Amino acid sequence: MSQTIGYLLVLLSAAAFASSSALAKWAYTQGFTPWTFALAVSLASLPVLAPFALRVRSRAGGPGGEPPRWAVVVHAALGGLSALFFTVALAWLDVSLATLLVFSYPALVALGARVVFGERMDPGQQAAVVLTALGTLLCTGPVEGRVAPVGVALALATAVCHAAYMLLGERLLADWDPLQATFATEVALLLGTLALRPATVPELLTLTPLQWGIALITAVWAGAVPYLALLEGIRRVGASRAAIVSAAELPIALLLGWGLMGDRLTSLQGLGALLVGAATVLVQWHRPPVAATGD
Repeated sequence: MSQTIGYLLVLLSAAAFASSSALAKWAYTQGFTPWTFALAVSLASLPVLAPFALRVRSRAGGPGGEPPRWAVVVHAALGGLSALFFTVALAWLDVSLATLLVFSYPALVALGARVVFGERMDPGQQAAVVLTALGTLLCTGPVEGRVAPVGVALALATAVCHAAYMLLGERLLADWDPLQATFATEVALLLGTLALRPATVPELLTLTPLQWGIALITAVWAGAVPYLALLEGIRRVGASRAAIVSAAELPIALLLGWGLMGDRLTSLQGLGALLVGAATVLVQWHRPPVAATGD
């Protein structure tokens, strides 16, 4: 029973993560701009996440002690950029296509570990990289002018930033609590949005109660809930099994895009979706254990 609950919690986490893009699209129909939405959600997230994040005593850095401060800052900045890029990409792309492009990140993690850290890639990981490349090409090919190049570039930039975020987290912040990392990412998103678009601040004063409600729902459902559920799920079923089950985020996001947003994939994009989905499962299944940091 404990394992069954664990799997259900991991699926809940995947569903919460997947629905964040649909929430953003809903926000845009209610008058949000991508920049205002990013700022409002980051502001709403901080009081939601703070009680969980600040009560955890970080064990980041493992037996070697505290992690390098630059690693914490860069890690948060990468997370903030990833969130900002994806938020803006959704203004240009359907939920389904944006999600597919972002899900090239597991293969990029495997490729980055090989290029940057010299890790050996087994045949499963090599196949995942090839499948991801083919799937991405199919998803972004010419389909009756529906694919916006700016949106594609932002979604792929999201994938690159998230892959770097994952690699840095595994190497130097292996014991960093996920809620603390998320809290730091929201702070970085807030500061980054203020720095890049300071004119957004006055727009916050014009937001309606409904818009602030959407921001709060997004902060809770896509911020605190998925990480709390994932942490408890990992405790019950283990990190490796949880990683594989978490791949359900992709089909859930596609179903939400189709069912709630009316997204339609062409036959080529559908084939690309299958390839990216297969690559995601492959790279998670063959993901090697991370060596302990701080040696």
